[in-house]
Amino acid sequence: VLGASSSTSSPAIAGAALALSALGNGDEGRKQLNRWRTARLAPVLLIMFVAACAGERPDEPERTDRERDSLIAESRLPGAAGVGAAMRAQDKASATNVRLDSIAESIR
Repeated sequence: VLGASSSTSSPAIAGAALALSALGNGDEGRKQLNRWRTARLAPVLLIMFVAACAGERPDEPERTDRERDSLIAESRLPGAAGVGAAMRAQDKASATNVRLDSIAESIR
């Protein structure tokens, strides 16, 4: 039978030893000790779980409209093909404007 002695370093160990000595070494004593351990361990695990979930997410840079539209165009969402077509039309218009600007600069 374990007894609570002055050589135990932790109050929890001393409490477990006392519980075992009070209840004896039978199955009921082990069940009581397991319940005691569970009662002590459950709040600690709950606190650890909450602390792990409450951590802040690392800052991710904001996506530009172009990046978001590109992701949508590559997806299988309804209307994604239309977003892709609109982006291609915008690119074509932008390229045309660049060519027209360069022609206008060369004429001046």
